[in-house]
Amino acid sequence: MEESEKQSEEFIPRGAVAFFIVMIIVFTIMWFSLYFEVLGRG
Repeated sequence: MEESEKQSEEFIPRGAVAFFIVMIIVFTIMWFSLYFEVLGRG
């Protein structure tokens, strides 16, 4: 029982963390592209 509890504490959902980071990067790129587009129209 102790072994499974120890494994669950060390579990890191790497796929979910990687997806979240990629999603933040993509949204940041989209936001800046729209921001600079609006700035360019002046």
